[in-house]
Amino acid sequence: MARPYFSQRKHGVQPLTLDQMKSLFLGIVNSCERNGFLQEQFGRENDDGDYRGGKVEDVPAYLLLHLRKSNLWPVKYRMDSYTEDDVFDMIELLYRHVSKGILNEGAVFFDDYGHFDKQAGQAEFRARVNEVLSAYGDGFELSPDAEAEVFQLSEEGLRELLAVPVPTEDERIKAKVDSAVSRYRSRHSNIAERRNAVRDLADVCELLNPMIKKSMTRKDEDGLFIIANGYGFRHHNDIQKTDYGPEWLSWFFYLYLSTIHLLLRVMNREKAAQASAPDFPE
Repeated sequence: MARPYFSQRKHGVQPLTLDQMKSLFLGIVNSCERNGFLQEQFGRENDDGDYRGGKVEDVPAYLLLHLRKSNLWPVKYRMDSYTEDDVFDMIELLYRHVSKGILNEGAVFFDDYGHFDKQAGQAEFRARVNEVLSAYGDGFELSPDAEAEVFQLSEEGLRELLAVPVPTEDERIKAKVDSAVSRYRSRHSNIAERRNAVRDLADVCELLNPMIKKSMTRKDEDGLFIIANGYGFRHHNDIQKTDYGPEWLSWFFYLYLSTIHLLLRVMNREKAAQASAPDFPE
């Protein structure tokens, strides 16, 4: 991050307000329109204010069908009435539909596009949007996957862990971990939902219990499950603790997630070693 300016060093860097975030997002959308990022799907604005020529014939109807909302399009005329949820919905929807226009060779007009590059368009859109989202409120980000979602920004230094795919071919484990991460980071998640996400990660650790027994000392193993069973995530009883704060919940979440990644990598390494071992005749 660039060095803060004088007033920021003196008073601290203030997060963007909703109105400020909306203004910056509107600038991104206007830039996307000018540079053909929305043309393939939504076409161009005609003199009558309608958008024609894209794969989506009726944009307001399309948004109503997919978002169950009216009065969101065109963005430049509706932004003032947007709520936070409206902005985040449109960020997700536009990300899934942007594509960078590539001009024809020798093009005379600025919008004479020969083809569109969806991957390049999404990468540029996500980079610009995330610069704004990271500065808004408590911090948010648009995830890099194909069906991108706006998530709460993860803690500094732990973002790489969330971005790395779960290192296993076991679809049960993948699905459970991915679901737990999504629910924990959802912008709508509350303490109960985050606690459930931590519980699911603890369940995955229990599923990997044979690996834990093999790779950890008994003391380490006991410590891991004392946390799981003693803090109100799994088997409820009268002595479990349930009144811990969100900062502890965050620690539990990353503890289990990093442990799962560690154990799966150890398992993969041992499988690879066994596969490459020479097969000596008896």
